[in-house]
Amino acid sequence: MTDHQHAAIVTGASSGIGRAVVERLQADYDYVACFDIETGETDWDDEGVHEFAVDVRDPDAVADAVAAVESVADVAALVNNAGISRAVSLADLDPDEWDRVLDVNLKGQYVVARAVAPGMVERGEGAIVNVSSVADLPLERIGTPEEVADVVAFLCDGASYVTGTVLTVDGGSMLR
Repeated sequence: MTDHQHAAIVTGASSGIGRAVVERLQADYDYVACFDIETGETDWDDEGVHEFAVDVRDPDAVADAVAAVESVADVAALVNNAGISRAVSLADLDPDEWDRVLDVNLKGQYVVARAVAPGMVERGEGAIVNVSSVADLPLERIGTPEEVADVVAFLCDGASYVTGTVLTVDGGSMLR
């Protein structure tokens, strides 16, 4: 760990919201670690961005990647964005696929948060943002990854008194 370097870890960072979050956080953090099941899919043009091939379901792989990040910078923010979905009916959804969705979308958030939390607690600071997605917005459009990334950046660095809350970024669909 260092005294001055601050890192953000973003899971599911290779595309969509995850990529937009990485691009948005580059300005705020010395080191941005991109955890994704596959690497090399993105051509990051900033030397402060580092890719790690990590399956968020694997506690050992996550612990190793977090340790690598913490060897050069203090993890100040975690954005749990990794997620998968299956566009099939309940009757057609195989139980093994359902387990995989839960393992990535739910267990993955727990595994990565559990790995970064001790350092955050020790330093007395840190932000963990768990992302999920919705569609069918009353604004007559789907929110852009960049719009979500702006909210994530606020939660990571500008909302130190926001704790344990759900911030719905849905273009007003809850108002229906």
